[in-house]
Amino acid sequence: MASSKTRPDSSLDSDPAPASEEGATRASDAFGPTLQASSIAPGPLSHPLGQEAVTEEQLGRYEVEGELGVGGIGRVNLAYDKHLGRRVALKELHEEQVPRSLGPGLKTVRTPVELRFVNEARITGQLEHPGVVPVYELGRRADGTLYYTMRNVRGRTFEDALATNLRGRLRLLPHFVDLCNTVAYAHSRGVIHRDLKPENVMIGDFGETVVLDWGLAKVRGEKDLLADALEDEIQQALRGSPLRTVAGVPLGTPGYMSPEQARGEVESIDERSDVYALGVVLYQLLTGAIPFDGESAQAVIEQVLNAPAPSAVEVEPNCPAELAAIANRAMEKDPARRYPDAVALAEDVQNFMSGGLVGAHRYTPTALVWRWLVRRRLWVLAVASVVVVGAGTWWYRGVQEDRAQARAERKHVTEVLEQVDRIFGDVAAGNLQERWLEVLTLKLMALRDPVSAPDVMEQVTVALGHPSADVRRLAARTLGGMGTPQVVDALVARLGEGVEASPDVVVEVINALGIIGDPRAEEPVREARRRHGQYGSVWTQTELAYRMIPMTAQPAADLDAAGWIGRGNAFMWKSRFPEALEAFDRAIALEPDSPSAHNNRAIVRKRLGDMQGALADYDAVIQADPSMVMAYNNRALLRRAMGDYEGALSDLDRVVKEGSLGAKALRNRSLVRRYLGDFAGAHEDLQEALALEPNDVRTMVAIGSTWLWARDYRRALEVVDRALLIDGGYSYGILLRARLHWLLGQSVAAVTDTEGVLQLDPMDNQARRMRAVMHMAAGEPEQAKRHLDHCLENQCIHEESRRALRHAQRGVVYYAELRRYPEALADLDRALAARPRHVDAFLYRLATVAIEQRRGAGGVERRLADLAKSLGGVSTWYADIAALLRAEGRYETLDARLIQPLQRCTLALAGGLAAERAGDLDLARQRYREAADAGDPFELSCLLADQAARALGAPHPP
Repeated sequence: MASSKTRPDSSLDSDPAPASEEGATRASDAFGPTLQASSIAPGPLSHPLGQEAVTEEQLGRYEVEGELGVGGIGRVNLAYDKHLGRRVALKELHEEQVPRSLGPGLKTVRTPVELRFVNEARITGQLEHPGVVPVYELGRRADGTLYYTMRNVRGRTFEDALATNLRGRLRLLPHFVDLCNTVAYAHSRGVIHRDLKPENVMIGDFGETVVLDWGLAKVRGEKDLLADALEDEIQQALRGSPLRTVAGVPLGTPGYMSPEQARGEVESIDERSDVYALGVVLYQLLTGAIPFDGESAQAVIEQVLNAPAPSAVEVEPNCPAELAAIANRAMEKDPARRYPDAVALAEDVQNFMSGGLVGAHRYTPTALVWRWLVRRRLWVLAVASVVVVGAGTWWYRGVQEDRAQARAERKHVTEVLEQVDRIFGDVAAGNLQERWLEVLTLKLMALRDPVSAPDVMEQVTVALGHPSADVRRLAARTLGGMGTPQVVDALVARLGEGVEASPDVVVEVINALGIIGDPRAEEPVREARRRHGQYGSVWTQTELAYRMIPMTAQPAADLDAAGWIGRGNAFMWKSRFPEALEAFDRAIALEPDSPSAHNNRAIVRKRLGDMQGALADYDAVIQADPSMVMAYNNRALLRRAMGDYEGALSDLDRVVKEGSLGAKALRNRSLVRRYLGDFAGAHEDLQEALALEPNDVRTMVAIGSTWLWARDYRRALEVVDRALLIDGGYSYGILLRARLHWLLGQSVAAVTDTEGVLQLDPMDNQARRMRAVMHMAAGEPEQAKRHLDHCLENQCIHEESRRALRHAQRGVVYYAELRRYPEALADLDRALAARPRHVDAFLYRLATVAIEQRRGAGGVERRLADLAKSLGGVSTWYADIAALLRAEGRYETLDARLIQPLQRCTLALAGGLAAERAGDLDLARQRYREAADAGDPFELSCLLADQAARALGAPHPP
């Protein structure tokens, strides 16, 4: 099966798979001893974050009877289960939150929304306790929509029950104890709720107490999917901004947040944070109000952090002083002074209810004596009778029951392991059905129970060494689903050099380690990804998994230059560029002439928008080691981005002559020759590259792209079609073909190609943007916005330097097209705030000038000044564009040297704006219309030029 290859999206470079800085150098032994995995509490919850296997829906099983509730990411319906003849609550995601279809055998790419949804279903389903609503099924419909079913709890919320007087509220104490015990059980399984409040507790019609909404729960020892979003939410709240949401669900409720949660200290949130929330609930039971309240989240959080809680007795003088003392201790700002766990809190409340001593309350001596006499009458006699009469009988019965249970458990384990063997045997024999990997992973996970879990895990671990690659893939994915650090060593062993021959197995092993999130795996995963090639198939498919693995702590004094280089590489490959820059700075301080440190710092500086700094670093590399050919290649790529095509060509001539980079160097030089208008030279390079690597799809697609730049769309389409016959999963080639179909007026074929890429990779940002443009052209703006919002909510582009594009493209494709200019400018301003210095930021600033021109609100001059100040050595090309807008440059001079489609659109936009500002509307229409001939109809400057042309009454291009 052809593999799916992806590339970072770009708003500036429309060439197929342009070479990236593949020459990031490494230093061996960069890290000292790794930290050991943190200990896990007894009975940890198995929490397979990212595990894709879910039950396929059996059509017709559920009949929806009505809606119970709806939220930002989904809804809860009342449904009738025809198979079991009962009514259930059916919770499902909105359709736009998930990919509609994933082809047979293709890897599912989970969005953060889906991960949270599956996280909630699986946590709830595995917490088997009367106080947790049972989950019956987690499934997926044919259109990709996820759902799960659970018991429909009839009753009222704890919040509704609190709406009464003190006497009525005190009757709820048994339910509060039940709530504490449920939370204590969850803690014993390693689960922290993080959003406990009366609204999330149900009191059933028959007295049951049920804790709901585990969607924000954190599992100890697992990757915390919501850590970054929670920290961001707190920071925004403290700045007075409205609380952020992730796909419409607030991350926590300020009035019930512990101080450590309110400070955004995500790593410090533990069981005692839930104890704090329980204390707030008890306080509300006693007083009818929460201790801290205000008009904004900021006001509430500041009180939680700094203000002492008013005593419950002061607010409600008639409430029992002992219960008020319990609430006060639970709500201590210092976690060490709270109850150590929910069990201790429940015990103190139970002691109050039974007349016992409450540990949090200070008693007078008289009160202590009286309580002792009341509670212990006849106690000694009763206990003695029970012990004497029953001890012998119960001892003998216990021995017999233990023996019978041991026999039953041995038989059960044997039967389970036989089923595991049969599954692996079928896979080894090639008896594979559609979506076999997902289905069989689910089956193996379902076989594991508290009795058989250790044996199943051992047998699956052994299968990592099976001769069949398919068996090894299944074993790796299942171990990832088990999510326990116990399997880290076995998985890491498969990543040793020369151990695993199958790239598909390597991908599954790394993804499993990403799900487990153990720091011990960070360095082995980093080395394995590097060995398989930067930006290759293994690299791109494991990018998210690698980011999920935390780095080991390392004292600065223990690291030499090589150690800092290794640490910088790790930060760089996790897209943590500021930290990477600091690491490379430290390496250079220790070893000023290190070629590796300068080369890698140049890569990071380029990602951060410091083009001149990156150029200086590459110059330093070449001065220190003139034989380092990758430095010339990387400097050529940087010079190309800065518009210095002659300098880039000079560097690449040397690289091609040296020969070690082979076809890659020829492809890079062909692109620079294209920029210079030398199509004959570009084709010559590509033919030579094809001779070195016959049937290389990247080279063939580059040939097609060259014909596109020459505006020979039909010849370009012929070449791309031939390339995709070799590898039908090359996503960039498919998107290039979609663009060609669109330019040739074949809109149905363009839509089909774009949808095909989204099936291969639902997180492909370029495909989402292209599909949104197609929807807008078809008069379907809401469908277009769903695609654009999808990438904002799910972070389609992980690369730091491209994240701003997600906002910019919504501002241009959707809001500007609908002439909703304030919203368009707001999105573009967000993009600029995210990446103020990056090369793409110039285009975003140009977009703001264009939109201010359209809205006529007088903001053009300010935007022009902002654009001029942003240049800072980014590119002489951009400086010339800025000069044109200030009426200091000539359009014809720039036009004469332009070949690249996106640059032609940018020039058409700037030229039209300059003419419009000069009052020559006919010339402005002519300039804007020239963007239609550029051959790049899905890029932002092309779209802005088309919008401007239509605003001036120019006809839409055919």
